[in-house]
Amino acid sequence: LTLALVDEDSVRWVDAFENSELDVEQKTKDSAWKQYVAALYFTAYTMTGVGYGDVTPVNIAERIVCIPIIFVSGFVWACVIGQ
Repeated sequence: LTLALVDEDSVRWVDAFENSELDVEQKTKDSAWKQYVAALYFTAYTMTGVGYGDVTPVNIAERIVCIPIIFVSGFVWACVIGQ
């Protein structure tokens, strides 16, 4: 007996990466650390108010680079507003 919170046929957030990872061996949904980085990226741009935008990183290296940039820009924006 297994508890299933989501139907197997339903689309999950991690399935959205499939189209951008056609030529990648290890997909985001198959790797725990890639899922963690993708979730951290989502959290970073949601919490800092950077926004979702039309231009987004498409691979893991771009997400890793964007995460600290987003946090720094959010911190700088908070300092500017706080002045």
